[in-house]
Amino acid sequence: MVFWRKEMRPDSGGHGRWRGGLGQVIEIESAIGKDFELLASFDRVIHPSRGRYGDRSGVRIASGAVLNGKGTQRIAAGERLVLHTPGGAGFGDPHERDPAAVAADVAAGRISPETAKAVHGVDVAAR
Repeated sequence: MVFWRKEMRPDSGGHGRWRGGLGQVIEIESAIGKDFELLASFDRVIHPSRGRYGDRSGVRIASGAVLNGKGTQRIAAGERLVLHTPGGAGFGDPHERDPAAVAADVAAGRISPETAKAVHGVDVAAR
């Protein structure tokens, strides 16, 4: 197996006074040019949970086809499996999050400047 990506998903953690943990993007392909099988046990594949602020977790292959949530599935040689895991819930009012913590999240790539402004009321460009 080749792991092409395993990285945090910006804006995937629940917003709040205390931000939730971020979800991940994981992209996997066969290293030997052969099909591989996946024994899936995923929930909410067709209708991913949106979370309070629009999180879009899900499972698909790179071509865009959505996988079944359960059972054995074949991933064709040369195709990449893409997993978008959900983030954890935040806690509290997002407007009560310390503006310095919001700015640090933006600087670290955890949230976008647009989310900082729209959800937390912090304009990082003006800081």
